[in-house]
Amino acid sequence: MIYVFLNDYFSSDQGMSIEAATTALTLFGVGGLFGQLLGGWVGQWLYNRDPRFQTVMMGTTTMASIGPILYLLNAPTYGDPLFYIIAFVGGIIVSVNGPNVRAVLQVRLLFALKIIFTLFSLIECLQA
Repeated sequence: MIYVFLNDYFSSDQGMSIEAATTALTLFGVGGLFGQLLGGWVGQWLYNRDPRFQTVMMGTTTMASIGPILYLLNAPTYGDPLFYIIAFVGGIIVSVNGPNVRAVLQVRLLFALKIIFTLFSLIECLQA
């Protein structure tokens, strides 16, 4: 949903040019690619040490992602270099949890497992 509406928000509501808004979202997406790779690697490393560490990382990055997103939505100046850097870093932080969700959803009760994975699949489809 971010990629669909944030470009319009930046260009229509915040007065950025379409090229500048697209550049910001491209940097956010490239940051998301690095966040997926980093999240998978760090998540696996933490899971091998203790599975609880992986959930701590996920909670920490979820809380840490609030800052960059709020800055992107309420930036005092749009299109300056700091804005683009925060877009890239925000993409990294937001995307760390993606590769770790299925590992965390390992539930022992079979009926609960089916329900949780069904809900996860629905939510994952809605994001696309």
